[in-house]
Amino acid sequence: MQKKYQYDSRGNLTMVITGSKILEKYTFDETNRLVQAVKDEKTAEYRYNALGLSIQSKTADKT
Repeated sequence: MQKKYQYDSRGNLTMVITGSKILEKYTFDETNRLVQAVKDEKTAEYRYNALGLSIQSKTADKT
């Protein structure tokens, strides 16, 4: 099956889809920083400080 790629209005990749299945999903904040990525039943979340530097990342299996 062919992969389809979706982007938000700012050009950020938001989804990778095959058929009706979402393979990857990405969420960005208002300053285009990645705040969540979901792939292979795993979720990674990212937090940033006021300077835009990454201060925390957390990964969890989706249950």
